[in-house]
Amino acid sequence: MVVAGAGAAGVAAALGSCREGARTLLLARRPLLGGTPSGFLIHSLSGLYLPGSDALPRLANAGVCWEFIERLRANGGGDGPVRIDNEDVFLRDPGAFARLCEDLCAREKLLTVRRNISIDQVDTDSRGIQSILLEDDPSPVRSRIFIDATRDAELSFLSGATLLGEQTAVGRRSAFVFVISEPHAEAPDHELLGQVSALVIDGVRSGELNPKLAMCVIRAPGFGGDIRPVIDLDTEGDHYSTLQPENVLRLQILGSNLAAELEAMLRSKVPSLRDCRVALHPAVPHPRATRRVRGRLVLSKADSTPNADTVCWLAWGGGLAVPLRALMSADFQNLLMAGRCLSADWELQPRLRVAGAALATGEAAGRSGAAIALSGCDSLNPTAEEVIATRVRHSIVGPLN
Repeated sequence: MVVAGAGAAGVAAALGSCREGARTLLLARRPLLGGTPSGFLIHSLSGLYLPGSDALPRLANAGVCWEFIERLRANGGGDGPVRIDNEDVFLRDPGAFARLCEDLCAREKLLTVRRNISIDQVDTDSRGIQSILLEDDPSPVRSRIFIDATRDAELSFLSGATLLGEQTAVGRRSAFVFVISEPHAEAPDHELLGQVSALVIDGVRSGELNPKLAMCVIRAPGFGGDIRPVIDLDTEGDHYSTLQPENVLRLQILGSNLAAELEAMLRSKVPSLRDCRVALHPAVPHPRATRRVRGRLVLSKADSTPNADTVCWLAWGGGLAVPLRALMSADFQNLLMAGRCLSADWELQPRLRVAGAALATGEAAGRSGAAIALSGCDSLNPTAEEVIATRVRHSIVGPLN
């Protein structure tokens, strides 16, 4: 097995593959494992719990999702969940997520990790992907199964796999990117950013801050004294359109209010930021979009009913069953996808970006790919696919009701 991409989806895919008994190579573009949740100060994990008005949160998937929650809680790196509107999110220490990814991967005897590596070339034939060439390495890497868990479907793109189209006016999650500047401060160091992160978590937990600020991501230090937070704003369903000025204005007001609230908290609690201000914010919140790969099935809201092909659940925005066919490329027998690049329509991609979806679909792809590889089959008939899906589903979510 080769897993390209070492974000949350890639790490979960590698863990799932190894736990099914397959020797696995995990390719990481960066030094740290865990991707965005490790590289930036993200204060919450979303998409782990099914939405609803129940008093108690309902975990959508067990498996790796449950393992991450319990291990973060046990080592003091996580707390919660906290309810935001009708969604439950798990507050966590950003550094703890990266450390947990490293620890879990180090425990797997069948796993090899290569870091600071990128894919230069993908060789295919009528049967599928035959090998990949890595940067500064003349030796081709061969495998029975390849999993694309990259940020922008780089492996699938280089292989020539069919990608899905875009619809820019359709309702989806938007990003509100702004700058908080302190004219008298030096460039923020990791200690200061860690302090800011802890204050955000404490403020959300105590009720002092709007729970939506749990979705705030603080990116790596910018120039001068700038802090660059990003807040995901929920576009709230099908009625949202970037072509409707009132929809855009509503998100602009919401984002501006959250930015002002964060600024006020930093002014009052961080001495070195007592004169900080929101120096820049977007005129229009922009949609979050990356490539998606066409699979044997394109996942949509119509696929909410579980069946024999279901391997896991998407929780964010409403429970949605994920069939194995949405993880399998329509073009290549030995290519699977996980995370934000799996086969889903444009409207559902925001649900694929969150950590819970990445962990669940990653583990599902890893376990499925390993089962396919270890079966020795170059192609699967529908009956064999259902057998594998049932096995994977029981490992991740248990038997269907």
